[in-house]
Amino acid sequence: AKQYTQILPKDIYFFLKINKKIWNNLKGLGADLGGGVGLVSSVIAKKKELKKIYCIEISKNAVIKCQLNVKRKILNKQKDKVISVIGSFDNIELNKSSLDFCIAWDAMHHSSNIVKTLKGVKKVLKKNGKFIIIDRAHNNSTPDKEIKRMENVVYPKEFLKSNSLPLNRILTRKMNGEREYKFRDWEKFFKKSGFKIDETMI
Repeated sequence: AKQYTQILPKDIYFFLKINKKIWNNLKGLGADLGGGVGLVSSVIAKKKELKKIYCIEISKNAVIKCQLNVKRKILNKQKDKVISVIGSFDNIELNKSSLDFCIAWDAMHHSSNIVKTLKGVKKVLKKNGKFIIIDRAHNNSTPDKEIKRMENVVYPKEFLKSNSLPLNRILTRKMNGEREYKFRDWEKFFKKSGFKIDETMI
């Protein structure tokens, strides 16, 4: 988990409890979009108000090789509260208006079509359901040239080696699914997909 997320369960727990509104809305039936090794899902599943949470992750290895271990370590006998799913948050195959909340921790910027993805999330949420996104955003004054520079940074050989990739490969951050959005970009995405921004924390 340290290698994959670079954060620990106690860090996730601390962050989610900073804002009572966030913590109080993590209840009922939810989905963790781009859930990685299952850390966020497992921390949330410790809440007695949480019935079940789908941990949706596209990386088969993260789901099969890591999630069960993480769930056992954090939840013990309650590990079944987290339902591991190999799949993409770009195509959520859940019933319409079935979820009380969705959460995405450092994942939404990886979407190849963010508005389509957000519309899909809105579809599976109940009328008063909440979508909690923890992600990065740049000041609106950030020049487009700087955004392009960040996206086109080439990973060093150390990164390729640590991720079991060919050392002769040229891999940019953008090729790796990293996208850099400004605050106004996020606001535009939410508006186009029919979401209303309830609160913003920086």
